[in-house]
Amino acid sequence: MTLPSIAPAHTTLLDLRPLPRSAVGNPEWEKVWRFEYFNPVQTQVFHTVYHTDQNVLVGAPTGSGKTGIAELAVMRLLRAHPGLKAVYVAPLKALVRERMADWGSKFVSQLGFKLCELTGDSAPDMAALMHADILCTTPEKWDGVSRHWQQRGYVRKVGLVIIDETRARTRTRTPTRTPTPYRSPTPTPTPTPYPSPLSLPRWAS
Repeated sequence: MTLPSIAPAHTTLLDLRPLPRSAVGNPEWEKVWRFEYFNPVQTQVFHTVYHTDQNVLVGAPTGSGKTGIAELAVMRLLRAHPGLKAVYVAPLKALVRERMADWGSKFVSQLGFKLCELTGDSAPDMAALMHADILCTTPEKWDGVSRHWQQRGYVRKVGLVIIDETRARTRTRTPTRTPTPYRSPTPTPTPTPYPSPLSLPRWAS
């Protein structure tokens, strides 16, 4: 039997100088955050999340800035691929509502983008879904709508999927089981010949 070589299960945190929030290059977008500098985790993944379309898996302790990383990914999509949508997926409706309140203040009130909730308790009309820039939903709801993506134009326009709090589905709340975010394989509003628009995701960890 040949076993894989032993390697650390985590990425070493580099000794980098913290990036200022002005690194996003947009004075209005900078105001989304109250802090002046990104923390070490955010600084290390900044280039990949904000300047590329690579898929990203981030596992870090609570309070380490994963939500800020997700916001950078949303900004990347809105800046580089206007017309495509970001989807935020959380396991609980309470978490979806929490994100709706937070991002409603940031992306809607401050930046003028459109946000829409898609859960069992909320059923927005098709026009609202088509015009939304960001959708916040639960795994069960998104699984249902994405199964019929050929008939749903708003699903075909998804360019980014953020999956938050996967550890909530496990018995232990370990600090290494929260991924954010992953993108659809081709950031294009046209349908693909695969069973779903997220059939062949590219990952970077």
